[in-house]
Amino acid sequence: MSPAMFLPFAYGFCTRVPTAFDKLSFCCLWLLPLWFACRAPLPPFLLAASAQYALYELGYLQNDFWTVRRERQPHYRLPSKERARLKPGLLALSRTLWAAVFLLLLFVLPLGVPLHWLRFLLALLVLCLFFLAHNLVRSRWNMLTYFLLCSAKYAALPALFLPASQACAVWLAFFACFVLPRSLEHCAKPKYRTFLCGRLRPARFRAAWDFFAALSGAFFLPDFPQYSLFLWYYAFRTGCLAAAETWGDPRKKIDEAGAQW
Repeated sequence: MSPAMFLPFAYGFCTRVPTAFDKLSFCCLWLLPLWFACRAPLPPFLLAASAQYALYELGYLQNDFWTVRRERQPHYRLPSKERARLKPGLLALSRTLWAAVFLLLLFVLPLGVPLHWLRFLLALLVLCLFFLAHNLVRSRWNMLTYFLLCSAKYAALPALFLPASQACAVWLAFFACFVLPRSLEHCAKPKYRTFLCGRLRPARFRAAWDFFAALSGAFFLPDFPQYSLFLWYYAFRTGCLAAAETWGDPRKKIDEAGAQW
């Protein structure tokens, strides 16, 4: 097993965002908009985001090495030879230690920004519990557990850096721009056999959703401080749609961008 796999982000990037476009989507859909919305200096934001992602990787490891054993048609993220070389117990321990180190640095360093510690730790705990539930449940209830997990993923960092009212406003913006449409995409997977199956083309659906979200926001939330998030997601989704329509072959990869993490 490569020692690099013990580094933070390594396992998630290897299994969920392996290509350059995947990594661009990761930054444009999660990292950059949250940094902008939290209005936090870069060092404390990166420490907090790294702590959250380290805990998120624990969920990936549980899914990939333990949950798949109970599945009739398991989805392996890595080839069998690479999986055999990994030691999931040690990887999980390393992620726990990394999360503890990032949180400790966030706590002891003079970062010059007020932090709402209790809310952040509670949000991380809820995030881990939702991921645990998502990995333990293997039924149509996973539509709900995914929705809860996706919601928590966008709530933790605003809870740390923003006052309660602003954190709620930011979360509502992310809920409208990403959480709800992404959850609907998840419900459209064939395994759930919902009325959405086969009806959504992700790239077009996302661009259309964010267009109407931005249009609605312009009428109903003209002074909303996070309204620029609507425009950001619309611009990114429109760019992805243009790429999908232009490049025929990579369309499936563009459609899947952001769906694996």
